[in-house]
Amino acid sequence: MIVVNNIYNSSIVIVNGFLSLTYVENTGGAYGIGNGSTLIFIIANIVVIGVLIIFILLKKDKLNVQTLISISAVIAGGIGNLIDRIFRGHVIDYIDINPLIKYPVFNIADICVVIRVHDYCNEFNCKYK
Repeated sequence: MIVVNNIYNSSIVIVNGFLSLTYVENTGGAYGIGNGSTLIFIIANIVVIGVLIIFILLKKDKLNVQTLISISAVIAGGIGNLIDRIFRGHVIDYIDINPLIKYPVFNIADICVVIRVHDYCNEFNCKYK
């Protein structure tokens, strides 16, 4: 908790004009949508994680390595945010790329989900063009 105590309600500049650590308690979803809806996001997280695990178990022989990695990263990111929501009542976001790009503060779990979903969609598009 040393890092959290040092950056609570403030930012630590890592690379000037590019990257800061900014402590944000997010009770909503992406971009703060649905703030205060922690229970809904907990239920949605559990359902999505469950569906993805069942999908892997049912299709494991037909999935290639890239798809397995993509889905596993989405599950891992979902579990990371789920743990925060259950035990803290909010997700802790801390990666801040403002002012370079006007973008909400996010965390590693968000990176896992966004990048791997993007990769999976690209793979799907390439296969079925």
